[in-house]
Amino acid sequence: MHGVVDQPAAKRRAMVFATLYTLESTIRGLTSSVIPITAYELLQDEQKVSVLYFTVSLVSLFGTLMVPMMIGLIARRRVYSLGVIFFALASILMATATVYGLGLGMGLRVVANSCVSVVLSLYIMDSIPKTELVRAESLRMSLSTSAWVIGPTLGGWIYATFGLVPVHAFTVTVAVLLFCLFWYFRLGEGNVIPAAKSTAANPFKNLHRFFSQPRLRLAWLIAFSRSAFWTTYFVYGPILLVAAGMGKLSGGLFLSAGNIMLLTTVIWARAARKSGLRFLITLCFVALTLFLLAAGYTGNTWPMMTAVILLGGTIFGSALDGLASTPFLRAVKSRERPAMTSVYRTFLDFSDLVPQAIFSVVLIYFGFGSIFIVLAVLTGVTSILTWRYLPKSM
Repeated sequence: MHGVVDQPAAKRRAMVFATLYTLESTIRGLTSSVIPITAYELLQDEQKVSVLYFTVSLVSLFGTLMVPMMIGLIARRRVYSLGVIFFALASILMATATVYGLGLGMGLRVVANSCVSVVLSLYIMDSIPKTELVRAESLRMSLSTSAWVIGPTLGGWIYATFGLVPVHAFTVTVAVLLFCLFWYFRLGEGNVIPAAKSTAANPFKNLHRFFSQPRLRLAWLIAFSRSAFWTTYFVYGPILLVAAGMGKLSGGLFLSAGNIMLLTTVIWARAARKSGLRFLITLCFVALTLFLLAAGYTGNTWPMMTAVILLGGTIFGSALDGLASTPFLRAVKSRERPAMTSVYRTFLDFSDLVPQAIFSVVLIYFGFGSIFIVLAVLTGVTSILTWRYLPKSM
């Protein structure tokens, strides 16, 4: 498909994409602990926070589904640029410290992430040979780990020390840097980011084709369940600690501690080659289920114990970060990859939407720990389906 592999060019492009992804991760990492704490301070209720996240996710879902259509109407480079601009505008809105500003900023942030991630995925598929794809993805995840380890704590520290506006001012600065670097890499000598070869497909037209394939359905469920764990961890972990009186910085430290576990993805990848992908993915979901059940039992009655239990769960959540995309990459046909990718990545949007919808109802009737019990049901079911239907040959 790609012809003869130009190894130096492939490595150079992999590094460029990893650099862009790291800056994007920095933007999101800096505010990852700040947003849920801001929401809790404004609303003073976990159930209302869930409603806010659900509402934002529902509205922004329609925006993200429009991204492939945007790429069809305007050049993908402009969609990427627009996404970076949306990141900056989202921070400006959230810096107002109002419920409406926060809600609009959160929605715009989700759409921004969709714009840059879809376009970057298309560039990667056009530029990186299939034989180099796993190595390029490993480089991208490894390089971005620093952003997810340092970002939440740095953002939380700035928030606790200087206030909300400096955090978002820093985020806007990184967005400007990302915008400039993207155009430098695209227009600079050597054309590191090449012109488009493929376009994002309309996900509405490809939904039936995607979900008619059992392996792709399972790949989507695995990715959705993994992402739902991280969404819950990122939103409710900081809220748990702040509500317990641990201070704003505690949320950032908590998220950074969990993200350190991403460094273990290389070890898990090596283990998968020996034990098999099906066994390890199933093992990780079973372990997550047990940790979540324990967190559901302790809840906010013993918040520090709950935090420690959730941190233990991130070991297996991080393992899934390195393993969960492989079933999709191996199951999708090469000729359908651009079309199916636009459908597959909807797991990110639904992992924001569905858990918040359920949690907003559950928290009306049950305590804080109930959200972890609900999530444990999802991970438990996913472990069973993975063991039953994921081929041993994967």
